[in-house]
Amino acid sequence: MLNKSNSPVVWIIVKDKNTDLKLGFFTTHLKAKEQYSKIRLGQVKHLAKVLDKLAPKCDAIICSGDFNGEPSEPFYKVMTEQSRMKSSYKSVLSGEPNWTTWKIRPGIGNRNSEARRCIDYVFYRKSDPNNDGFDLDPVQILDLPHSLENDKDKLPRNDYPSDHLSLVVR
Repeated sequence: MLNKSNSPVVWIIVKDKNTDLKLGFFTTHLKAKEQYSKIRLGQVKHLAKVLDKLAPKCDAIICSGDFNGEPSEPFYKVMTEQSRMKSSYKSVLSGEPNWTTWKIRPGIGNRNSEARRCIDYVFYRKSDPNNDGFDLDPVQILDLPHSLENDKDKLPRNDYPSDHLSLVVR
């Protein structure tokens, strides 16, 4: 689903055959680059509307993606306060990871720019916080590396084929 902010949102709602519980999975990829925080805020406001519209059809929601912004940006408050989503990594680690992407990009002349930031998230919430029919709280996350052995390579590279780390929640 796109809107005028060109905000992609893809989702599927699945139903457990044994319990009839419905779980909504949502993913997005927001506008990159630090100077576009206002565009990301608009994109997340659109995402929040989609979540609110579809939440009544689900017992719980999981929303993940490349949000291209750090937790200090306004979009994060919209996700965690307005949309009442919780961060899986913050729930398990008591804070977001130090970084989910670490890359070196060619710069002007001989100067390269290095970016090490936390910009990827897995959010979750029960649609009805009083519904005790199942447990949605994350219990484990995939350990992320504290650093990369070869500072010259960063991401992507052979052992990490993307410029983002994989986020895995159980």
